[in-house]
Amino acid sequence: MESVTMQAQKEAPPDMQCKDKHHVEECKLRVAYVAPPRPPSPVKEGSEEGSSPRASVSDNGSYNGADLAS
Repeated sequence: MESVTMQAQKEAPPDMQCKDKHHVEECKLRVAYVAPPRPPSPVKEGSEEGSSPRASVSDNGSYNGADLAS
């Protein structure tokens, strides 16, 4: 593993030109992005087919969801 540490100059050169010489070795890297696993869906996957998201009656007898228009 290579590491590079850079440090600011203590004082500015009179002509404001950096005279430092650095040797950088060329190195090719292969980079792969691995996505994190997806969290489980909050929607129940085994829901009834053909059912629509219309109003439903809860345990206490009140309507949930969209109001019935007719």
